Amino acid sequence: MRLVEGGSPALGEGEGKGYLEISDGLAVKVFGVSHGHCIERHSHRGSASSSRLNSTDVSMMSPRGVPGSNAASGPSALFRSASMTRMSGSQERESMCVYDSSAYFIRDEHTGRQVLIFGDVEPDSTSLSPRNSVIWQEAAPKIVSGQLAAIFIECSYDDSQTNDRLFGHLCPRFIIEELRALVGEVEHARQVSSRLESNKKRKRDLEEALGRSPKVVARSTGDDQPVSPKSTRPSPNGAPVAPSHGYIPDEHTPLDSPHIATPTAELTLKDLDPTMKAVLPPIPTVQPLKGLKIVVIHVKDNFSDKESTGEIILSELLEYEQEVQLGCEFVISKSGQSFNF
Repeated sequence: MRLVEGGSPALGEGEGKGYLEISDGLAVKVFGVSHGHCIERHSHRGSASSSRLNSTDVSMMSPRGVPGSNAASGPSALFRSASMTRMSGSQERESMCVYDSSAYFIRDEHTGRQVLIFGDVEPDSTSLSPRNSVIWQEAAPKIVSGQLAAIFIECSYDDSQTNDRLFGHLCPRFIIEELRALVGEVEHARQVSSRLESNKKRKRDLEEALGRSPKVVARSTGDDQPVSPKSTRPSPNGAPVAPSHGYIPDEHTPLDSPHIATPTAELTLKDLDPTMKAVLPPIPTVQPLKGLKIVVIHVKDNFSDKESTGEIILSELLEYEQEVQLGCEFVISKSGQSFNF
């Protein structure tokens, strides 16, 4: 079935909005990602990478992908992304062609738990059409709420592979780079969630306070208009008291007449409301991805009898983890392996 990029807004509701149910109890939401570029020079087609280079490009629809085709046979038209080609007179600018791949959020409709599974994907920092950041923005709130259990992501090579020989794939240094980008989105999502919870709590407290407060009864002897910090309320006997900074009442002044002993310019909101707290910059969460499982897939065999590519990748990832302290668990997938989330 054809899926809609980013999920259809007409499907689902609440946390499941945009997800398409594909089997009993399982639903998906798909996003396009980039899987390297074609080394041949030709008219641009596939994903809209050159649109990031020049805003005056002319949009053209990419051709239909061949069923069963992969990166080796040409770019996919799975997401029907608009291709952009710069026109100069009758000459068409030659540009690099970026291969489309995909990333799926798969959701259990009964529990709300989800996993994120990437197809072939390259890092945003080296891509002509960086799109991973959109995935991380989508994933971050799910991590904060505890819905996202695991990310299945490819890591084809170990760090000995140079950037120009990755061919649209990832290696440990770029896995960590992408996860650090995810951390930034998670921190932002936590701040948003915290502000929403704070606003809800403040509203509840205010409603409770208003519900407990006795009704204000107007004084029968005088005006009950609002009083500013620079003015005073008339005394019960109706004798007005002139406002004065540093004013010291004498024996004839009613005791219930309030006076401000210091200039109002020195007052702060905290003085008027002792419950207010200073706004401080957010403190980064320790181990921000704790509880998240990172399952490494699509590891290419190095045909070595000494140490497999998977073992090398895991050791490199764990070495990075000691430094950056993400808190996630790294697992190298194996044939026949199963996971419970």
